[in-house]
Amino acid sequence: MTDPFDGLPFRALTPSLRARLSEGFTEERFSRGTRIMAKGDTGDEQVYILLEGTVEVLDPSRGAERVVGRIGAGHYFGERRALFGTPRAFDIRAVSDVVTVSFPGVRLREVVGSAPVFAWSLARILRDKQGLFSDFERFLTEVQRDAGRGHLVIPRLLHLYKRLQPALHSLASSDAIDFDALDYVVPRLPADITQTLSLFLTDELPWLYSRPDRTFDTVRTRARRRTAYRMMPGKILVLLRAGLSDLLDLVCCLCVLAVEARKLRRRLTDPELLAACEHDESTPLPFSDEELARLEALWPGEVRRRLHEVAVRYSVVTPYSSMIVLVNEAQLEALRKASEAEDRFDRESESGSEQLSKPHSPMEVSGAPEPEEWLLILLACGMLFQVGIMHLKPHPVGGGGVVQSLAIHEETVLRANAD
Repeated sequence: MTDPFDGLPFRALTPSLRARLSEGFTEERFSRGTRIMAKGDTGDEQVYILLEGTVEVLDPSRGAERVVGRIGAGHYFGERRALFGTPRAFDIRAVSDVVTVSFPGVRLREVVGSAPVFAWSLARILRDKQGLFSDFERFLTEVQRDAGRGHLVIPRLLHLYKRLQPALHSLASSDAIDFDALDYVVPRLPADITQTLSLFLTDELPWLYSRPDRTFDTVRTRARRRTAYRMMPGKILVLLRAGLSDLLDLVCCLCVLAVEARKLRRRLTDPELLAACEHDESTPLPFSDEELARLEALWPGEVRRRLHEVAVRYSVVTPYSSMIVLVNEAQLEALRKASEAEDRFDRESESGSEQLSKPHSPMEVSGAPEPEEWLLILLACGMLFQVGIMHLKPHPVGGGGVVQSLAIHEETVLRANAD
């Protein structure tokens, strides 16, 4: 029979810690074909060390008998629930008669907290062999890539965020409102985050904003000392600490708020109720007494206004360049359109009719210009011809050349349109 401390990471434990852990050991025997553990179980946190025999790992989501791995004597299983509090991730079934020792998950957590070498060895196994942190690494990579592009779009990160199964956001995939998660993140975000359309993030203030306390209003953050200023209605400047940890903390808090704000908005889909949310105190809100008490604790004296902001303003977008956080899909679409709008005279064909990308009225127009538009086009062409004669002359290298002339042409067209 295998010694339970022969394999990694238990081999790294000192004699005293081995004795401490073994105090909780319970020997268990399972016959061939026995299902030792079932996916989704939350009844216990037992960790198992396999002393004899072999077990197989099955993933029911891929098929009732889909085997994704095998575990032999000297190895362990069941540690994820003990460490992270998540439901069992797989079925475990005995391939042969097996002998195990099991111990409570709390014992494993105690040893992790008191034995750095053991903790490091366990973390390396979880990362390299089991790919436990692969979801986090994908999330981190996406955050870094978006930051390098100059803007972060929170809804685009949500599917990766939910796969992390964050311990502080246990109801992320549930329809129930996670008030515990909101209690944690709302005090860590700028106080008027529900009024915010975009965040300008930087770890070094631009020279123009070098005196932010005299240029902008300070926005407080209750639970985390984070410097923030209101640059304009709907836009907040946040001064981040150097490094990635502060950015990740802020992004994860925004992900929590985005997920829970969506649940709140689903309760406020009635237009009459939405209108009464801010203007009619007598209209009851579609929340239970317990939920209203939690909302009042979250936003004392401001519940109706905050809910109205979450339902309305949180879905509006004003795109800005530089390092920015966009809070919803509408912002992403607006950013895409802004980046593609290189020519304000471009037309988009839709269902046989054309509509100006920046029309003076929302009405559709036909493909043939009206008489007044012919006059405007002829005037613009005449001005373009005159400017072209003046500026399409040889330029010295580096002096702008045709690019500069085209820029002047574009400016002329815009002015003609404005006139």
